[in-house]
Amino acid sequence: MKKIIAIFIIALSCFQFVNSQNLDKATINKIKVKIISAEKLYEQGKYWDVLDKIKEIEAISKGMKSAKIQNLKVKTYMKVEMFQRSKDELNKLYNMNPDDKVIEDIASYESLIDQGIMEEKARKERERLAEIRRAEEEKARIERERLADLRRAEKEKEAKERERLAEIKREEERKARLAPFAERFKYLKRKLPDLKYMNIKINGGFAFINEQGEQVLNSHDIEGDFARRNIHEGVGEDLFLVEKNYKYGYVDINGNLVISFKYNNSYGFSEGLANVQLNGKWGFINKSGAVVIPIIYDDVDAFNDGLAKVELNGKCGHIDKNGKVIISIDYEESSIFSEGLASVKLNGKWGYVDKAENVIVPFQYDETASDYGDPTSFSDGLAGVKLNGSWGFINKEGTIVIPAIYDFAYAFKNKLASVGLDGKCGWINTKGKGGVPIIYDQCSDFDDGLALVQLNDKWGFINKEGEVVIPIIYKRAYYFSFTDGLEKSKVELFNGESYYINKKGERVE
Repeated sequence: MKKIIAIFIIALSCFQFVNSQNLDKATINKIKVKIISAEKLYEQGKYWDVLDKIKEIEAISKGMKSAKIQNLKVKTYMKVEMFQRSKDELNKLYNMNPDDKVIEDIASYESLIDQGIMEEKARKERERLAEIRRAEEEKARIERERLADLRRAEKEKEAKERERLAEIKREEERKARLAPFAERFKYLKRKLPDLKYMNIKINGGFAFINEQGEQVLNSHDIEGDFARRNIHEGVGEDLFLVEKNYKYGYVDINGNLVISFKYNNSYGFSEGLANVQLNGKWGFINKSGAVVIPIIYDDVDAFNDGLAKVELNGKCGHIDKNGKVIISIDYEESSIFSEGLASVKLNGKWGYVDKAENVIVPFQYDETASDYGDPTSFSDGLAGVKLNGSWGFINKEGTIVIPAIYDFAYAFKNKLASVGLDGKCGWINTKGKGGVPIIYDQCSDFDDGLALVQLNDKWGFINKEGEVVIPIIYKRAYYFSFTDGLEKSKVELFNGESYYINKKGERVE
C-alpha cells in the first residue's frame, strides 16, 4: 500500500504542469493512471511497452512536456540500446530545465549513453569492413562455382553413362533376386487359387510381386511399412494394407496413399470392403476410405458370399454390405455362411439357419465341427456335429448320414474329414468309410496332398489314399514350408541328427 501511495505522489509531482494547462479533470486522472502504469512497466523490464505508454501520455497531454516523463523516455531508449535516440531525447531534457533530482538521475547514465554511441559507431565500421570482405568472398565464390560447373558438366556426362550401365546391371540382379520367389508364388497359388500378389521381404523392406514374378510395389516407395502379419494381403484386390507407427492404412499399386494411417487394426479388402478397428470397435470401409458400416461392433469377420459375421455385446449375427442385420445378433456363437447355411448357437445348443434366418436344422447339437478353433458350417454337403458326447455328420436336411460314433471330427475338406476313434485318428470320406485308416496317434491336416502323422511315437507323411509317402521313422517332423527357394520339411532322427527333406523324402540342404 505504501508503494502505491509513493508512486501516486511521484506521478503528481511529475505532472504538475498539467494543471497549468487547464486540462479537464478526467484527462488529468487518465494521465496519472498511465504514468503509474509506465513506471511499473519500467520496473518490470517491459521497455517497449513503456515507450508505447509514453506515446499515449504525450498524445492526451496535447504535446505538453514533463521532465520526469522525458527522463523516463531517455532511460528507456538506453535500455533498448537505441543510444543515439536516447542522446537526442537527453538534449531535449536539458532544454526543459530539469530539477536537481532529475539532473542527479541523468548523471548516473549519461556516460553510458555516450559509451553506447561510440560502441555503435565502432560496430557499424566493423560491419562496413565485413561487407567489403563479403563482397570479395562472393566474387571469389562465383568464380569457384563457374569452374566447378565446368567440372560438374564433364563429370555428369560420365556419370550418366555409368548410371545407364548400372541400371542394366541392377535390372539383371533384380530379376535374379526375384527368380526364387516365382517358385514360392506357384507353391502358394496351389493353396490359394485366387492369389493375385505375393508379399516378399527384400532389400531390407517389403514388396509385392505378381504371378509373373514382376515387382509391382516396394515398401521403400511409400510412407510406411508393409504389415508383416499377413502375407496374402494382395489376394484378389488392388489396395494393399500398410502400417506406420502402429496405425494402418492402404496404398494403391503405385504406392499412393489412398486411405490414411488412422486405424488401430485392419485387414485386406474382401468383396470390396475391409474390416477396420478404431478405438476398440470394428466396422467396414470401402476402397475410397468411406465408412460404409458404422464402427460399432466388438468383432467382425470379412465379407463372404455377401454377408459378414459380427459380434456385439457378446452376441453374434450377420449383416449385409449395407449394414442391414440379416441374421439377428442374438446368438451365442456363429460360423460364417457356407453352402448357403451357417451354424449358430442358442441356449447352449447348435443348429443351422439359412440367409433368411429360417431354422433348417433344429437347435439340438452340443457342438459343431471347428476349423482352427472357429465353428464351421457345411462343406462337401455335410456338417460335423456332436451329440450325446460323440461326433457324426448330418446332411442339410438334418439327417445323420455318418453315425455319431467318433471321439472328435473336423470339417470336410476335399471330400475327407479327420476323425478320432478309441484314441486313434484317421480320415473318412463323405460316405463314412474309405479314406485313411483310423490307426494313427496324431494327425495333421492335408497340405498340398500330404499329411503329417504319428504312429508308435514316430513321424512321417501319408497321401490321401493312406499310402506312406515319406517313411514313419522320425523322432520329430514338421510341416512342409517354402524356405530358401525349396519346399522342405525339417526332420530329426532318434540319434539327435536333424536335416531337411523334400516331398520325396530325399535329404536336401
